[in-house]
Amino acid sequence: MEKFLYSKLAILLTSPVLFLLFQQENCTNKNYVQISMESYARMSGLDDQVVNMESQVKDLESKLSAAYSELDNKENLVKQHAKVAEEAVSGSTYCMNVHKLK
Repeated sequence: MEKFLYSKLAILLTSPVLFLLFQQENCTNKNYVQISMESYARMSGLDDQVVNMESQVKDLESKLSAAYSELDNKENLVKQHAKVAEEAVSGSTYCMNVHKLK
């Protein structure tokens, strides 16, 4: 039995693919993954980029919100000006009609 285990271990050590498969079978219940330092360093850099981009998105969202608010205010102002102009035109038309009747 020991001879079989040693020969299996020797095969696993000489074949990286079989060794990885063996590791996966034995690590199925674990909640972590082992990665190289290079991968960790690259992923850590990505975390910083994600935080930076999230901050940029928040800034852009606030600018967009301010732009929409300004747009709404300007649309309301245009509507008020249109209403005043319409009233002025109807008032002048009324005055002209009253003047003609006299």
